[in-house]
Amino acid sequence: MIAEELINQVIPALRCTDTVGEALENLNEYRVNELPVVHDKEYLGLVSDAMLQEAPGKDVMLSEIPLSHQNAYVHSSQHLYDIIRVAHENNIDTIPILKDEDNTYAGSVTVRETVKALSKSMITNTHGGILVLAMRYIDYSLAEISRLAESNGVKILSAITEPDEKDPEWVKVTLKFNTNELRSVIATFERYNYRIIARFMDTNSYHLESERLGMLFRYLEL
Repeated sequence: MIAEELINQVIPALRCTDTVGEALENLNEYRVNELPVVHDKEYLGLVSDAMLQEAPGKDVMLSEIPLSHQNAYVHSSQHLYDIIRVAHENNIDTIPILKDEDNTYAGSVTVRETVKALSKSMITNTHGGILVLAMRYIDYSLAEISRLAESNGVKILSAITEPDEKDPEWVKVTLKFNTNELRSVIATFERYNYRIIARFMDTNSYHLESERLGMLFRYLEL
């Protein structure tokens, strides 16, 4: 899924002629921490509640206050992973999206909406077992892991790779399968010296994922 498909058409862009008071009202109405400021379709930067509270008065126009995060944006063809990366690197909840062809402002997306899209891409609403593997990064090959799984008639629905916090040369690979019956897959992985550090093979795996996503969404609403 790309950024263009995630644009929230409801969240407005502010103009340079808008006042601090108007910007604060918009932040409150749309329940976001930042809003983009645009002039003639050119993205100028973000304003946040904290910045606006420091302004000399609510009648001051946005053109008179310094904006932030002028370089914090993604292009319309970039993947949703890039949205999450930009949000994390800049500690923002609203991410501007610019058109590929001319860098003009196309819209924005929130972290919450991106996480929802991510949850769908991970097929969290589909029942199936989960295995977490640990391996050296140099040994990681999703093609080989998929081949071993499919040799047992099992398919991988999604895969997430993350570095091991204790050793950067190792990675953790979380695999979601199309079935809860993974005994043959586990035996094959172990035969090929893959280290399995966690497994969820009963029907609770679905509820576990849903609960975790629910907790994340509630956190994002705070």
